[in-house]
Amino acid sequence: MLTRLELEGYLEGGTPFYSAYKFKPLVDMEQVLARVEGERRQFLRALFDFAKKGRVWFQLDPAQAVASVGGDRERIIRALDWLAEQELLEVQAGGVRNRYHRLRQAENPQALAEELHAYNLQRENAEVGRLQQVLDLFSLDDCRAASLAAHFGEILAEPCGQCSGCLGHTVPLPPRDAESIPEELGDRIQPTIAAADVLNTPRALARFLCGLSSPRLGRARIGKDPFFGTLAGVPFPTVLTWAEKHLISES
Repeated sequence: MLTRLELEGYLEGGTPFYSAYKFKPLVDMEQVLARVEGERRQFLRALFDFAKKGRVWFQLDPAQAVASVGGDRERIIRALDWLAEQELLEVQAGGVRNRYHRLRQAENPQALAEELHAYNLQRENAEVGRLQQVLDLFSLDDCRAASLAAHFGEILAEPCGQCSGCLGHTVPLPPRDAESIPEELGDRIQPTIAAADVLNTPRALARFLCGLSSPRLGRARIGKDPFFGTLAGVPFPTVLTWAEKHLISES
């Protein structure tokens, strides 16, 4: 979605950065502090005190540390890099995040949101279609190499003679024994829906029941709910249809 907004001229990508650091002292902490004096020592002591200590590693979020320790993010990163260069700490960075700058405001945010939603649905359907093409390819009784080449606009002069289709070893894909949706699920899951605003749309509810994570569900922290993935064995379109009917009946 961010890439789409960038292509449409709403955003401009910036330099990625690390959002989380962890460090492990290679010498005693007092020895580390003894390498600097005055305000720099006070700064490092405050930084170490703010970091969350684990069994071996200290965890540090630079953005949060700025509010507590003072200074700015760049100074914190420079301090960690310098201590690593001096072989006083072992430092590891993680949590890569992308920067974006807004170039212009959408004149009609609702229309833009609907456009992006339609675009994502189109991409989703296209990806599902591609997966189905792969399944169809492996179900062919004819030369699969010729069929694959034809898909990309190339016509083989003759069958390859080596694939399972040519050799007569085609094995049909086994039918999928889809699970059914329990009749009592609607009543049982209603308290969960009422407590989580994130499940107020049919697609979000269907993704939740099928165990499909998303940034929105992740922020709501409901991935450990007992109903998450409870319909993982049911085809998504079936669950989506059920979710649409359920939310309408409860509204």
